[in-house]
Amino acid sequence: MSKPTIGQKIVENFKSDIKKFRENIQEKYGIKLYIASSSFEDVYPLELSQVWDLLFEIVEEFHPQYTECHKNPLLTREREWMNYMHAYCLIVLKQLHYGPSVIGRFLKKNHASIIHSAKKGEDLLDCEDFDFSHAYHLLLDKVKKNVESISKNTTL
Repeated sequence: MSKPTIGQKIVENFKSDIKKFRENIQEKYGIKLYIASSSFEDVYPLELSQVWDLLFEIVEEFHPQYTECHKNPLLTREREWMNYMHAYCLIVLKQLHYGPSVIGRFLKKNHASIIHSAKKGEDLLDCEDFDFSHAYHLLLDKVKKNVESISKNTTL
């Protein structure tokens, strides 16, 4: 068995400290405490379906001919639509840290297709493709606004 990395040790210690803290609060005050952290697996600021719905707000405004793709994303492979797919995959994979298999199940695609789509999105950003950059930044802005509204509405 390989030696844990420094990052793995930190995460392990963090989880242990959080567990002790939760147990302490439960014992002292009888309150079961739930803590969400980006370092825990399967805790995401937005669900994939929420990001998908945000994407279609943009699609309906700029390319309404693709609204049928909401139910069936494999309906077409036209460039304008694929720009939206690449933007979606890139954002949920790299910004929201979903795994490619989880995204693939949601979109009914293979995990390798998700990785390829995100990579294609990165390439399009690097070469400053206007159409892709426009779709990407519109979706990223919507995602950020929704994540901000969650954190602002949360009370301690």
